[in-house]
Amino acid sequence: MNPDTAPNGLKRVLIIDGGGFRGLGSLLVLQEIMLAAESRARQRLLPCDVFDLICGTSTGGLIAVLLGRLGLDCTAAIEIYKQLTISICGTEETAFWERLLKALDTGLEPGPFEQQLASAIEKHSGAKDAPIVPLIRDVLDHSDTNSFVTVTSEKPFFNNKTYLIRSYTALSHPPPPSDHQWLIREAVRGTLASNLFLPPLDVTSSYSFGDAAFAGFSSPIELLVQETQRLWPNDKIGIIASLGPGLSRLAPSNPRREWAATDSYAKKFAEKIMSKLSTTANEHLRPNALNLVKKFVTLAVDTEIAHSAFVATRDTCIRIDPPLGIDTVDFADCFHFDLVEKTVKRWLRDEGKEYVLKVANSLVELNKKPVSADDARFVLPPRQSPTTVNPGYNPRLDERRPETMMDYLK
Repeated sequence: MNPDTAPNGLKRVLIIDGGGFRGLGSLLVLQEIMLAAESRARQRLLPCDVFDLICGTSTGGLIAVLLGRLGLDCTAAIEIYKQLTISICGTEETAFWERLLKALDTGLEPGPFEQQLASAIEKHSGAKDAPIVPLIRDVLDHSDTNSFVTVTSEKPFFNNKTYLIRSYTALSHPPPPSDHQWLIREAVRGTLASNLFLPPLDVTSSYSFGDAAFAGFSSPIELLVQETQRLWPNDKIGIIASLGPGLSRLAPSNPRREWAATDSYAKKFAEKIMSKLSTTANEHLRPNALNLVKKFVTLAVDTEIAHSAFVATRDTCIRIDPPLGIDTVDFADCFHFDLVEKTVKRWLRDEGKEYVLKVANSLVELNKKPVSADDARFVLPPRQSPTTVNPGYNPRLDERRPETMMDYLK
């Protein structure tokens, strides 16, 4: 991003919610936004070219790192997202659900995911142990685009205290231990560690961290407000593009903070999960399915409340939460990539088109330099009529060029 990217002092922010592995829809929406922005700006643009801050939780955090810290385009980010999701969830849906419900409090085997993640980071940064804060010699320095992901404390204190892992140096205190230099792979691994999909991330023998989505920050919109005030105390936010994972249907209409999912409310969703299992021999997993649904319902309620409260006081936030075409309890989209892509693209051609154009237009317009006083006073001279003779015109210029020396001497 150029130093004059936001010459009007109006900052542009992208926030990507978490909630299972349902991030393909958000990436497809952003891909369409970038195409519209490129068409309007008439130049090639990356998300890190047009956003001053990209942040997220859980899979939203993963996407924020891919687009912000690594500076990828949406096509490359989609490819990596698909590979990483499959490395955790596999390719067989029934087997995935059985493994997930059996390991509900411990998480799935992280080895394949960690290997795939390290490979992707090495390919796009040059080192699998690249730090989240770019070094001065970093050849892929996108430091003008700030990124952060959220994590919550798991050890030594399980107190739901939430921290930001930043791609930039901040005045506020980083997560403990204070002398730890966070790596890109640690930031991604930590923001995805929900005890559902992945176990907590151990930074040292004394400290571990997990996904902040289930600590009330599936959407880090409240943390975002505080962070932008620290980053840009003298600037205003021009636009916040907020992308959701399509989980809003899990929450009741107009939920309140004190509302909690009961067994009777969660039962209909849990039944859909149980129908995905292979045999009735897995009946003992029903309580786990019910518990899983309650966690995601709480997550959805927290997100809806946070966004409703934010939008009520600001008109700069554009919320885009497209239908994915899959069931609300399909917490991993990797078994339905084709359906998700087809559904989201159809929505983008119809109902979502207005949202896309609004965001794209805002990104490009905010990128324009203000007109100077001299430029405002400048007036193009009037065009002369084609029949007007230019007083300074030399008609001999129309004569045929001499071909020999003797012709020149005539």
